[in-house]
Amino acid sequence: MKAEEEARLKAEEEARLAAEAEAKRKAEEEAARLKAEEEARLKAEEEARLAAEAEAKRKAEAEAAAKAAEEARLKAETEKQKALRSDDYLPCKEYEGKEEGFHTFEKDGQFYFSYIYGGKVYLRSEGYTSKAGRDNGIQSVIKNSPIDARWSTRSVLDDQYHFYVLKAGNNQEIARSCVYTERPPMLSAFDGIKGEKSPIGVGSKVVGGVLMSAAALGLKRKEDEAAAKAAEEARLAAEAEAKRKAELEAKRKAEEEAARKKAEEEARLAAERKRKEEEARLAAERKRKEEEARLAAERKRKEEEARLVAERKRKEEAAALKLKAEEEKKRKAAVAANAAALAAAAATKKKEREPVAAAAVVKDDEGGLIGCLAKWWWLLALLLLLLFLLYFLGCLDGCAGKKAAAPVKEETTQVAPTPEPEPEPEPVKTAICPGAGDLKFSTESDIAKYLADPESTYPKRFTLDAVTFGRNSARLSSKAKKALDDLAVCMKGCDKVSVDIYGHITDRETSTYRGNKEI
Repeated sequence: MKAEEEARLKAEEEARLAAEAEAKRKAEEEAARLKAEEEARLKAEEEARLAAEAEAKRKAEAEAAAKAAEEARLKAETEKQKALRSDDYLPCKEYEGKEEGFHTFEKDGQFYFSYIYGGKVYLRSEGYTSKAGRDNGIQSVIKNSPIDARWSTRSVLDDQYHFYVLKAGNNQEIARSCVYTERPPMLSAFDGIKGEKSPIGVGSKVVGGVLMSAAALGLKRKEDEAAAKAAEEARLAAEAEAKRKAELEAKRKAEEEAARKKAEEEARLAAERKRKEEEARLAAERKRKEEEARLAAERKRKEEEARLVAERKRKEEAAALKLKAEEEKKRKAAVAANAAALAAAAATKKKEREPVAAAAVVKDDEGGLIGCLAKWWWLLALLLLLLFLLYFLGCLDGCAGKKAAAPVKEETTQVAPTPEPEPEPEPVKTAICPGAGDLKFSTESDIAKYLADPESTYPKRFTLDAVTFGRNSARLSSKAKKALDDLAVCMKGCDKVSVDIYGHITDRETSTYRGNKEI
């Protein structure tokens, strides 16, 4: 538990440090981004300021040129009108206006337009009888002015007056400039109106309803390209940032996953260690119980053997005592028979001597006690012999009673019959795995019951009906897996048991199956 707590605290500290580093990095990147945006803004403002100054300078120059042109125009107005009176154009001053670009107005029932750029009239139209005609003229200018071939210059009255003309595709004049008394100013205005900076010059175009010069288009194109480039760079930067963040996120997730897997592995190892310790404890407990059972059986067997040996020894000693008593009885009978024989012999001898002794007795009868002893001496001798025999026999009986536990080996060996051996006691039966019944199974196990039964015989074959494969498949069902798990628990708990497992495929498989059916 302490190691797991330390690992958890270490993982939390690493995660905290990583989060702080990530926050610091993001703050630095945000500061760098803000700094870059501020620098870009200042640069854009500076460029806009320079462009405004250049435009103001250009307008001032244009106004100065227009003022000079107007002075020249006023000087030559009378002669020019006389020289150009046949044209249907108004004096150039009539075309002036405040707005830039196309300027429209009506005079004496006629409709006119002019094009003003930088406060100067660069194009003027003839009078149209209707507004629609005038508007068509403006559209024709917009359509034809971008084409260089539609522009041309002219000089009249012996090159005293100069102007330029814009024509349509059918060579019909659409508009012309004011009249110049000198060719260079006219050419300058001509180059200006059809130049790349003119909104109706060569290469101009209407974009979004607005006339844009070739230069403006180029600038816009450059701006668009710059914007596109900036957008692409921003996109690439965003993609890089997103990629970096994704990599960091993936790294964080990988680290979290690694930490989780490490924690799971440590938990699994702890559980495995605990399980092994529990299995070792159970195995030790089972072995202890088996050893106790074996020692108890051994002790019981030895006690039974000792009892049988003591019983056999007691029977042998009883048989020996019985045999000795019978022999003593026979001996006493023999001694008694010998004494009787001696008495009979003495009586016979007395009868043989009785005639001779009768006289003596009669003769000595008068002699008193001595004569009596001389007459009955043989009877006294017989009584003494009988007393001696009785004393001797009594001594033998007393000695035999005191030393019954130590019979004479010679007599026992010679005369004692060999006792029949007692039958050996049957050995105590022990189960091959007494602790199988204590194991935990998901279902009732016949194998465990058989292994825990002392009366079981081996080898024994079992059929695991629950272990079956799916049709045309080598995949086991959940029920089959549980049965195999129970078999594995039984095999682990009974390490003395050797098990052979066989599998087969039934003939119910379909004929269309072409897989490998070997198991």
